[in-house]
Amino acid sequence: MKLILTLLLLFAFMNSRGQITIDANDMPAEGQIYLLSTASNSSIQAADLAVTGANQNWNYNLTAASQALDTALSTSQTPIAYQFLFFGSDYAQRQFQDLSLGGTVSLTDIYNFYALSSSKLELSGFGALLNGLPVPAIYSPKDVIYNFPLNYGDSDFSNASFTIPVPSVGTWIEDRNRVNSVDGWGQLTTVLGTNNVLRVHSVINDYDSVYVEALSFGVAFPRVTHEYKWLAKGGQIPLLQVNTSEAFGNETISQIRYKDLALSVDPIQPRSEVIKAYPVPVSDMLTLSVENTSTQQVDVELFTVLGQMIFHKQFANNGLLQIPVSEYPDGTYTVMIRQGTHTYARNILVKH
Repeated sequence: MKLILTLLLLFAFMNSRGQITIDANDMPAEGQIYLLSTASNSSIQAADLAVTGANQNWNYNLTAASQALDTALSTSQTPIAYQFLFFGSDYAQRQFQDLSLGGTVSLTDIYNFYALSSSKLELSGFGALLNGLPVPAIYSPKDVIYNFPLNYGDSDFSNASFTIPVPSVGTWIEDRNRVNSVDGWGQLTTVLGTNNVLRVHSVINDYDSVYVEALSFGVAFPRVTHEYKWLAKGGQIPLLQVNTSEAFGNETISQIRYKDLALSVDPIQPRSEVIKAYPVPVSDMLTLSVENTSTQQVDVELFTVLGQMIFHKQFANNGLLQIPVSEYPDGTYTVMIRQGTHTYARNILVKH
């Protein structure tokens, strides 16, 4: 009997730490909103990224230096200059890093457009302000971000390219080669708790060339970047993503972003005095009281720890709103209030 019990406990433990498979259902969907935090680039050392393989425990103590709300946008929510060319895209996302090739070519206010099918997630292209002017760039062929299903040990590569005019300069051509490898599985511990994950390592070789028509002369800018992504079931976006740039075989961390639970950095602030929630914990009906001194309606949203919006409703100022939570599993959720140009949030605990 003891042997059977031991085997059952061992099986349960192994199952809780088992390998997962990522598919199209785990990707973003239009309208979903995520809280992303950016940590200091020194929070993780480049050498830490070498820790990978089977049955890993990744535990990074990250603190937000800045935060932003990321939304899976519809094409119609992006600047009108891009809507026609990317009509039919499944969703778009803002890119929070600008891009500069040096000299006179720089990209700001970047929107990436994605195509999602049961077999792959592709980057169709992007729209951005190129030296201040809106310019769309269409990848042909498309940049394959993931091939589905994703399992530990999988690897693939793809090629993509675009050509766009650079006003007052000439032409910008980019040829891209992406090599993806699912090089690890295990558990990742962040502010969202501990989740079973796959790690995907992408090596991106970009060969950018700018041809200056007035001089009949071209300049090449080869770039090598790495993306390390930790993906969870139902996570939609990576729970953690670390980007690096490579020079002479050495990697330097350029960005650390992770999916967060609580808003803690200006200009988005937790405001318990604005949002009053009771009872605590709640098992059946959550009652919210929102202080609202404006005449604008208040948007109330409820998010899971993985950033999935499971409730949304508008109501008038100084009102009470009740959210039924009896069908939601025990755990921590985030209530987000949008009041005019302000956004507030607080965590609530569901316990049955």
